[in-house]
Amino acid sequence: WRIRWANQYTDTYWRLALDGLPTSRRMHMAVGGACPCGDPLPGRRHHLWDCPAAQAVVAVLRAKLGGRALACADVWLMRAPPGVLPGVWQVVCIAALRGMWVARGALMVPQRRERYAGRTDQQRVQLAERTAVEAFWGVLSDYIRLGQPPRAWRRRLPAGSPFLHFPSPAGGLQVNRR
Repeated sequence: WRIRWANQYTDTYWRLALDGLPTSRRMHMAVGGACPCGDPLPGRRHHLWDCPAAQAVVAVLRAKLGGRALACADVWLMRAPPGVLPGVWQVVCIAALRGMWVARGALMVPQRRERYAGRTDQQRVQLAERTAVEAFWGVLSDYIRLGQPPRAWRRRLPAGSPFLHFPSPAGGLQVNRR
């Protein structure tokens, strides 16, 4: 509740917690609800963790954490890994879940499937992987544009901190994609 951010980003997290996301499993769509990656009846766990598109975002998180192991519960429950500020991790988790959900839309929503006409399922999944990662970084960038990071972050996020950092003492908060 403390994160001031557009509902389009935080909504994915709240719906996840309440099992309110429109997935094939929750909507009982046994016909026509398969994910192009092969899951015949994908649910929230699939779209927000197990799908290759979601795993592309998880791979980015792990890389930024120096290859550290990361469990689904670490993201879904926003359990900050050692060395990452809890508030920053909350922002990262919301961005990660939103990126994963955007990829789900690219794969599953019929209107968007038209763009993928003539592509194999494997090509569609690869495109969704790239879409998920770019959406993740885009959502983090959107958070930066709000210009409302807690003041305490300035002294606790030096240059090189994973995900978000202040590259110089006088500079503003920036996304750390390196």
